Amino acid sequence: MKRRAGISFVVVTVLNVDLAIVGAVLLALGVVAYILYRRREDPEVRTTAEVAIGKPVTQHAGEYQSVLVAFDVRGFTPQTIATASKLAARRQRAIHVLVTITVPQALPITAELPEEELAARAVIEQARLQAGLSVSGHVERVRPGQSGRLIVEAARELQAVAIVMPLPPRTGTTLFGKTARTVLADRPCRVIIECEPADR
Repeated sequence: MKRRAGISFVVVTVLNVDLAIVGAVLLALGVVAYILYRRREDPEVRTTAEVAIGKPVTQHAGEYQSVLVAFDVRGFTPQTIATASKLAARRQRAIHVLVTITVPQALPITAELPEEELAARAVIEQARLQAGLSVSGHVERVRPGQSGRLIVEAARELQAVAIVMPLPPRTGTTLFGKTARTVLADRPCRVIIECEPADR
């Protein structure tokens, strides 16, 4: 029994040496084939290439490059501008305020509405005072129910990556009004609806 065990041990050792030799030969053939292939494709075998590595994620990775803030002429809330300012961070010039004036169907779209025009300009000025003079803004007249579509189109034209708008007062059975529902349904970018904290 001992003699047989010793013989089998020697055989196993020889087999392992044979496998090692075969493996070394195959590895050498692979290296030679790779070098020949590289020489054919690129004469400079030792040439190294630099790979561009993306910037590491920092604390500013979640910030947006441009923000569209949408208000109804009577719906300005300081908290909405504060949220937009945080999103824009150091790029406050990218904040654009859109104020909509709803013109009743009984009046022409170009009808004189001095109070609404004054209130709309006041909204833009308040936003500039709160977030900085570099904030831009404009006023648009719309028919009832068209504010949502206008906000979506403005976001596309400005290539905004975020729309911030206040949550309008709840008037029906749904939480969001028609404007917010339209923006959420057809949004070209992320939408943030700012809810004012309840009075304590």
